[in-house]
Amino acid sequence: MSKNKPTHTSFFVHERGIKLIILLISFVFWLFVKLSKEYRTSTTLRVKWVIPDSLALRSAPPDALHVTYQGEGWSLLRSYAKTSIEVAPKHLNAGNFPFGRRELLPYLENRFSKGIEILDFSPDNFILEVDRRLQKRLPVKLRVEPQFKPGYTQKGEILVRPDSVDIAGPEEEVRQLSFVETELWQPKELSATISNPTLRLNDHNHSLSIRPNTVQATISVEQLTEKSFFVPIALLNTKDSIRFFPTKVKITFSVALSQFDQVQPSDFELAADFAEIQPGSNTNTLPIQIKKQASTISNLRFKPNSIEFFIEKE
Repeated sequence: MSKNKPTHTSFFVHERGIKLIILLISFVFWLFVKLSKEYRTSTTLRVKWVIPDSLALRSAPPDALHVTYQGEGWSLLRSYAKTSIEVAPKHLNAGNFPFGRRELLPYLENRFSKGIEILDFSPDNFILEVDRRLQKRLPVKLRVEPQFKPGYTQKGEILVRPDSVDIAGPEEEVRQLSFVETELWQPKELSATISNPTLRLNDHNHSLSIRPNTVQATISVEQLTEKSFFVPIALLNTKDSIRFFPTKVKITFSVALSQFDQVQPSDFELAADFAEIQPGSNTNTLPIQIKKQASTISNLRFKPNSIEFFIEKE
């Protein structure tokens, strides 16, 4: 015959449960008392400005308001989730309009819970600068300063996609624009083709809508090589019979592999200009000047860099 006897374990479990219930009731009571009191606090609200599609803001109004308010804890608790406010001014048209406490206060009161008193907010006085909205399509102007590794250069034009974008904004500002400029891109140590898919388009006044607001730029890179040939030297501004040496010099320059066969001696002109000689001068040397060179080459050099001459008077 068995008998059921309460164990010490079940007693302690029962006692612990009672204590937890008492603690929970005490906490609820404490929370009720605390939330029934009035408190003062502050927050920062992001501002979203809503204006008619036919208008645009010439300058950016405040994008945030610092608000001080008070109320019972219950009301404040419901208001903590408020992180933004939408402001839609009425009866707007092109021009400048003061916008202050009287205009903003109704939006704030509607945004917070009932029982909340708005004590202060800032900024509370500014000017809305409004213009008619104009939209057009403009080309993209790339701002890029590439730096190449020694022995490499740019191949062809830098590609931008898209090469034009749609902009919209204040009529006065948009009419003055002929292109949209990218942020500055400064790639370094280039030795292979490179792309940047997220070049932002600049809106210095923060008053434009730009779509898309980023572009992709691609710089093709190729290797340089050297090429040389002899170029004759022309004499300028002389009426006398002149003997000079050398009559031609060997030039050496760097050129991209894709342009190697296109560069010819006829792309260059070297000359010695006798107008450089001062009256009474006893010199018999003149520097060799570059009068023309191919636009696709770099690092042009030659030796000697001057001629020796003798005048044969008639």
